[in-house]
Amino acid sequence: GAMTNLVSLLKDGNYSGTTIAAILSFAGAVSWVSRITVGYLLDKFYAPYICTAIFIGTAVGLILLTTQGSVLPLYVGAALLALALSSEADLITYMVSRYFRLVDYSRVIGLLWVTWAWSGSLGALAAGSSFTWTGSYRYAFYAFALMLIFAVAIILTLGPYRHTEKESSAG
Repeated sequence: GAMTNLVSLLKDGNYSGTTIAAILSFAGAVSWVSRITVGYLLDKFYAPYICTAIFIGTAVGLILLTTQGSVLPLYVGAALLALALSSEADLITYMVSRYFRLVDYSRVIGLLWVTWAWSGSLGALAAGSSFTWTGSYRYAFYAFALMLIFAVAIILTLGPYRHTEKESSAG
């Protein structure tokens, strides 16, 4: 919901079209680079820790996006948001392959993607409603940041992988 409303948030902050385009272009570049980087990191490090770092970074990014005045926090906030949005598919598919049997993989991924799609649409609605009711996206972004911190607490309880790469590919 945050990325959907990012242009509106920046317009409401009275930033120029050039500044908004530059921030979104930077976020796009970060998104492209982070897809490669996160995939590499998943092969080297424990995925829940990578996910935790990305979620905490995203929470910080959401709060930075609500700041007014300096443009630098907006670049950083948009970049942190882009990092999360570009790595979500990699994180989900990798972690499902490590915590669920191959026979269950499609069902779990399907359930998670449906949940992701509904959550994204509800997040966009929540951010828009926040603006309608209060004149600011701040409250929705704060709520999103709190939900990310709650998600981190859950992710850190996952424990060791239940399936190795060999088991996942062998069936």
